[in-house]
This record gives sequence, structure tokens and C-alpha cells, in this order.
Amino acid sequence: MSIEVNGMSVETDENGYLVNLDDWSEDVAVKIAEGEDIAMEEGHWDLVKF
Repeated sequence: MSIEVNGMSVETDENGYLVNLDDWSEDVAVKIAEGEDIAMEEGHWDLVKF
């Protein structure tokens, strides 16, 4: 499986997790969150960046 982020294909496994952790970026996090119907807000980013 894969997701499209900024015109690039990012590989995920059958559960939606990144295959390669080096592919992680804030844009990827937003795309994954959107797939879960989550709008990333300041509180979310505080936890991610902790």
C-alpha cells in the first residue's frame, strides 16, 4: 500500500504504518491523520513533537 504526499508515493503496510521511518514528515503525518478523520491541531503537534 502507499499514500500520495506532495506528488510522492510513500509506502505503508497493510495497517497504514510507514514501511520506512525516514519517509516521515509533517506532511505525511497530516495525510495519515486525514485518513483517520483527524485534523492536526496544536495539541496534536505538541504530542508528536514531544
